[in-house]
Amino acid sequence: MRSENFRIRISDVEDKDSIGSIYNKAISEGEGYSDRDEELLKFPDDEPIERLYKSNVTFVAELNDEVVGWCSLYVEKNLVDGLFVHPDYQSKGIGSELLRTVEEEARARGISKIWVSSDTHVVEYYSSKGYAIVEKTEMEAINTDETIPCVIMIKDLDTEVTA
Repeated sequence: MRSENFRIRISDVEDKDSIGSIYNKAISEGEGYSDRDEELLKFPDDEPIERLYKSNVTFVAELNDEVVGWCSLYVEKNLVDGLFVHPDYQSKGIGSELLRTVEEEARARGISKIWVSSDTHVVEYYSSKGYAIVEKTEMEAINTDETIPCVIMIKDLDTEVTA
């Protein structure tokens, strides 16, 4: 079911608490994450990494003036640096619209290929959006020196036809 009442805007520093809270809710309550993933991936005290709201271009989705999702472009690395929607608002088209917005921003900046490095359980989602697996590897956990399985995927933005 698609929710037509949300709007996408560029994030600012005031959104950092919402960004951290949504990320942690998605990790702890969303599908595909294990208890181990939750422990290794959650931001301490909902405090997101600074680049998400300072140096990246991050977009948020608002529904009734509440931030319910976000997606970030790490411009220096041509990387989708997170796509998270609060579990109560998933499967309503919000994540797809956020991802589309980040891809448009990348194109506007002359980026022709965009990467995503994420948990293995999202392969089907990103594949459905035109991303292809380049490598299966591991990523560092946020709070420890441990690693968790992940995939690196790529999308050629030049070959995609945009509406």
